[in-house]
Amino acid sequence: MDYEIRGATLKSQAFEITFEHDILKVLFHNNIFIVCINPNNVNGEVIRGIENNIYGLSLDGEIIWQIQDPREVYAKTYPNLHWSTYGAFFGVEQIPNGSFTAFAWDARYNLDYLTGKVSGMSRTW
Repeated sequence: MDYEIRGATLKSQAFEITFEHDILKVLFHNNIFIVCINPNNVNGEVIRGIENNIYGLSLDGEIIWQIQDPREVYAKTYPNLHWSTYGAFFGVEQIPNGSFTAFAWDARYNLDYLTGKVSGMSRTW
């Protein structure tokens, strides 16, 4: 699937969608666009208020999911993570086994690309 990223806009043959902030990365897998919005401003500082900034889009450009807030799953288990300061994700990637991982300030999460649900947290420190 061909697509183009221009700042905050993702454009394909079937749609054009503009987010509030610039797009950091787009992956395309099994007819789903996985879009990570850049959590940093032009000075490289985290934009306060950006949280759960990974989205799944259909071939028509409709948002079909927003990544699950990991606090729903892990806040009680790991209360000392920087949940209130950094709710943003800093990237998403497809790993060699074909699954996806999303990474935040101090943890990585398995990402279900069909639903946006997170699981399998691993701490990065």
